Amino acid sequence: SLLCHLQVGVFRRKPDGTIIEANDAAAVILGHNSSEELIGRKLDDYLDHSVHPGQPRPVSGDPVSPARRIDGKSIWLSISEKTASGDDGEPLLEGLLEDVSERKEAEAELLQLQDQMAHVSRIKVMAEMAAGISHELKQPLTVISSYASLCQEKLKSYQTIPDELTSWLQTILDTAME
Repeated sequence: SLLCHLQVGVFRRKPDGTIIEANDAAAVILGHNSSEELIGRKLDDYLDHSVHPGQPRPVSGDPVSPARRIDGKSIWLSISEKTASGDDGEPLLEGLLEDVSERKEAEAELLQLQDQMAHVSRIKVMAEMAAGISHELKQPLTVISSYASLCQEKLKSYQTIPDELTSWLQTILDTAME
C-alpha cells in the first residue's frame, strides 16, 4: 500500500531491462495511466540517449538521465537500482525512479544567473579601472591647464604678444579641458 501511494516510481526489472513490476507512480512518471501498461516494456526504451537541447550530456555514473515519456515529452529521471534475486533465484534489478525535471530546470536557471552575475562583476571591475585611469589622467591635465592659464594671464601684462603664442596657449587649454 505504501509503495502504491509514493510519488516516487518503484520497479523491478529483469537483467535485459524488461519491467516485471511497478507502482502507479512509475507509470505516471513515464506517461502511462497505470502500472499494468508498463509491465513488459524496457526501461531503456524511455531513456533518451541524445541530449536535451541546451542541457549538458550527463556525466558517466550520474543517476540523472534524460528520458522521453510515452507521450514524447522530454524529462529528466533520477534512477537508483540495486541487484536482487527473485523468488525463483533469478537475478533482478530493483529500483526507484523520480522525475527531477524541475530540479534540472532550476539548476539551469541557477547557472544562467551565475553567468549573469559574473558578467556584472566583470563590468564593475572594468568601470572601477576606468575611473582609476580617468583620475590618473585628470590630475596632470589639470596641472597643464592651470599653467597654461597662468601663462595667458602673465602675457596680458605685455604690450605685444605674438598671435601664435596666444593661439597655442588656447589650444593647450581647450585640449586639456576636453
